[in-house]
Amino acid sequence: MPLQLEKIFLGNTPSEQRKFLLGVLRYLHGKGFNKVVIPACGQFTIAKCAKIAGFQNEQLVTSDISLFSSLLGYLYAGKDIDEINFKVVGKYAEGYGAIDKSKQPEKVAYLLLLMKMAQLRTHIKYEKVIYDEIVENFGEHLKVVTDKMSKLREFYKGLNYNIADLRKEIERPELDDKTIVVINPPAFKGGYEKMFKFEEFIDYKCDIEEFDLAKEYNKLYDHSKTKPFPVIWYKYKEVEKFDPNEVMFAQEYFVDRYDYWLITKPDLVKDFDFKGHVNFKNKKELRKYKNSEIFGPADEITPETKVSFISVEQEIALYYRDLWCHKLGNTKAEHYFLIALDGKIFATVGFHSSELFRMDSTRVFENYGFTCPSTKYPNINRLLMLFITCKEMKKVMTGSMSNVNRVYDLRGLKTTCLSKYRKVKLNNGLMNIIKKEKLPDGMYKLMYDTDFHDYDFKGAINKFLTE
Repeated sequence: MPLQLEKIFLGNTPSEQRKFLLGVLRYLHGKGFNKVVIPACGQFTIAKCAKIAGFQNEQLVTSDISLFSSLLGYLYAGKDIDEINFKVVGKYAEGYGAIDKSKQPEKVAYLLLLMKMAQLRTHIKYEKVIYDEIVENFGEHLKVVTDKMSKLREFYKGLNYNIADLRKEIERPELDDKTIVVINPPAFKGGYEKMFKFEEFIDYKCDIEEFDLAKEYNKLYDHSKTKPFPVIWYKYKEVEKFDPNEVMFAQEYFVDRYDYWLITKPDLVKDFDFKGHVNFKNKKELRKYKNSEIFGPADEITPETKVSFISVEQEIALYYRDLWCHKLGNTKAEHYFLIALDGKIFATVGFHSSELFRMDSTRVFENYGFTCPSTKYPNINRLLMLFITCKEMKKVMTGSMSNVNRVYDLRGLKTTCLSKYRKVKLNNGLMNIIKKEKLPDGMYKLMYDTDFHDYDFKGAINKFLTE
């Protein structure tokens, strides 16, 4: 099971934004800019864009405060990583100490493996499998990651790197009007602490306070506008308080989520093709399922009614959700079904199985469930709950999730409901409240779960008709 550096920690700048950055850096390189300063450089993705755009490694000035970035940066810059303020502790300290100082790629690889092991949550079974695999075959993985480190060192060899406060990087006296500064700051305060928590294996000290985007971004952005060089800034989610002329690029991810890139000197890029570009997310139109009819006022439910669960695409499932309920925005699920009674669609339901697949739960999570309105059966939602909590539902879910299961143990269902009352009558006798929270608006947030009940779909219909 070879480990890839790209998958050891959280991912790179999204590809659409990388394309934009590559384009604007290439454009400015063509205008005579000869240096790129990249604070909070992370995995060096922006540095890679700058290199591909035509800048030489020696023209790249990078910095960060995390040990992960610093190990890579010192390796690329030709610095001794043991000059960083860290210490390997515990049973792996001896192994690290035995690596010759000249073998810098191997030393970095060793530390990255320890960091990965610390990141894995061994109480989650599938992550423990990875942890055990690394421990059992540590030497093999060390060779693979060492080889990767050697190749990356050659690619980035000669760039400049320092452990530095991004607030101070724009104050460098040598920066002139031919310098570009690109800042993609940490989006959440405490993110580094959570992402790189590895005290079990490595003791790392850095006295620089982590950047607080919510409190510091606007002030530092305004200050950067006073500099003679352009600063390209990433901005998360909204740009209402910024000059529209400074917004170069926007990427839509959801209805209410955009990422932006701004520049403090917009006149420099007035002829840049991407100026003011919005990259909208491709949207698929919602559509009905084939030519199927909807269960209507003249239709009846009898003991002989045939029940069908139909696995469908998101666009079909949400068509019926929006038909029977106001639009809810993002109710994205991992498994979508329509439920038909005698071939006519009466419900749509969506499930998440992530916790089940991680073996962190024995239940699937019902994300949403809606039924057609019915004057003849005003409590028809109860039938939906009877179906999805019965033992035959297990066959439906396992058939949809995986053809063969040798790992997870599916025993039941859980869901969360918002209610004006302390319990939801619909779930009485079917599910148990395991957590209750009263919200500021007076509503109750109720978490329910249950093992599958010992009857099939036919039994569910019989219970519905006799209740």
